[in-house]
Amino acid sequence: AVLSGGITIAAGVVGATIDGCHLLGSGAVKLEADVVGFTLQYCTLEGIAQDGVVRGPAEGEVKNIRMKERPLYISKIRPFVDKPVIKVITGIRRSGKSALLMLLKDFLMGNGVSDKNILYINFESMEYVDIDSAKFLYSYVIEHKPDNGKYYILLDEVQNVKEWEIAVNSFQVDLDCDIYITGSNSQLLSSEFSTLLAGRYVEFVIETLSFKEYLSFLNSDLKDVHKEFLQYLQLGGFPVIHSHNYDVDSAYKIINDIYSSVILRDTIQRHNIRNVDQLDRIMRFVLTNMGNLFSAKSI
Repeated sequence: AVLSGGITIAAGVVGATIDGCHLLGSGAVKLEADVVGFTLQYCTLEGIAQDGVVRGPAEGEVKNIRMKERPLYISKIRPFVDKPVIKVITGIRRSGKSALLMLLKDFLMGNGVSDKNILYINFESMEYVDIDSAKFLYSYVIEHKPDNGKYYILLDEVQNVKEWEIAVNSFQVDLDCDIYITGSNSQLLSSEFSTLLAGRYVEFVIETLSFKEYLSFLNSDLKDVHKEFLQYLQLGGFPVIHSHNYDVDSAYKIINDIYSSVILRDTIQRHNIRNVDQLDRIMRFVLTNMGNLFSAKSI
């Protein structure tokens, strides 16, 4: 199963086991009081840290949990680790930016960085809803500063914080830190951001899965590469599609929702477009004529 909204194990439940699921960003498992013998095993994670999977007053056993890996992007970012530039991770919605940030956290810890020296904040979580301005963000980061060693700051969907770039700029001035941020393409690359942090950041654009990455996401043994390639062409490369065995109709529903979010929300809000129906018809014309020559007049 895919758990995107989380699940609660009711108080007093004994011997519950979740086996073989895929946990998305907000899909934490909450254990209420007096839960006994809970086990979470053989699951994969997307956009959530292993230490944040199980929450609540009761305790449970977590084993054989892994995240879907994106080694191509880790290898691109690795040369900039501990370098005095902000690592900015951008990309289309649901391309795996949050998951990559968690993979980076695992990478840092695997290379000897203490968990106490890593601060991870997901601004889409209600846990951080009060951090809505540069001032509050700066205060929170300073409050959780480690006693010694380099401070690794990972900010997910940072565009939700007003004037976040002022706080991030201050971190570089006031702290011995290494900063990684993810967020919306349209807002992170705004002129305001580019002006304030010019020359202080390096951008990594996260694409949807390549065919090679798609094959690595498959949970079963590869038997027919040609068949898998046709499947990849049909469904595309959004990681969420291939993290679980969706049928074609369900996959298209997810893709259509992503399309609606990108075109009918991000683009319209960014450019104050009023004729939404006309924009939608133009986009569908362009998509159905991909590979063909056309002009503005022919549209």
